[in-house]
Amino acid sequence: MLPDVSVLAVWEREEGDPNLINLEFTTHNNGTQVNATQVIVDWPAATVNRFIINLAGLVISEPGEMSFTFRREGNVLASYSFRVAAPPAQVIQPEYRELFAAAQDVVRNHAGDQAEHAGGTSAAADGRTQA
Repeated sequence: MLPDVSVLAVWEREEGDPNLINLEFTTHNNGTQVNATQVIVDWPAATVNRFIINLAGLVISEPGEMSFTFRREGNVLASYSFRVAAPPAQVIQPEYRELFAAAQDVVRNHAGDQAEHAGGTSAAADGRTQA
């Protein structure tokens, strides 16, 4: 996941184009839609418009191609694609493997405790459930 992403588009309108244009902005990861939103490009008096979309938390579920696309009435006006590489593999040093395994057990046990607490029950030592 990328915590903050900004997409910059520069639009130029021609004489006779409307001052407001509705666009659809989509984000895809390997062809799978991640995000879709409607945006409005507004030219108050100028013919050129700098347009910025800020995405808070862009999910990248797998390495491959990411793409941003602007469409108007179903027609692609602009798009940009780029490759996302897989993150480097994390190697756990032998001296930390035992510590890592113990930490995973703690997380699993904590999640189990939270699930029991959320249900309003606790497990008794003999396996019975108490309310």
